[in-house]
Amino acid sequence: MLSMNFLGVEGTSLQWRFIASHLVTRLSRDSLSDKSEVGSMPDTSGIYILSELFMVLGYFAVNNTDNQLVLQSAGAGPSVLQQLCTLPFPFYGDPRLIPYTTPALLAATHQNPEAMAILSCELSYELLEQYRNSEEGKLNPLVRLLKDNA
Repeated sequence: MLSMNFLGVEGTSLQWRFIASHLVTRLSRDSLSDKSEVGSMPDTSGIYILSELFMVLGYFAVNNTDNQLVLQSAGAGPSVLQQLCTLPFPFYGDPRLIPYTTPALLAATHQNPEAMAILSCELSYELLEQYRNSEEGKLNPLVRLLKDNA
């Protein structure tokens, strides 16, 4: 968690947001582009990098409202959270990608009304909660870190 605190430092967090935003924009577009030949596989290296990025973004935001704010604030374009919410359907419909995208969104929006409002423009928080309460979700290491205020 020390590295996540380091990424949350003011100057570093802005650079981190820029890098994450650029990667999400570039790789989500290129990985699932329509330019691929019929029957060919999508760019699996781009999808792999995005999967890892989702995991890092989730750990960056989990139980940390300051880091959640970094993901929901926008620079020159849409915020990282907005970008995650508007990814193409395969990122939320493919069972191989759901264990990466859904926990990241849960961590970025958990107990944060402003982040949930951004999410609700594109996705249903209920879908995230369904994943959290599923057997798969209960076993996900990132989801298990989410803390509820008692």
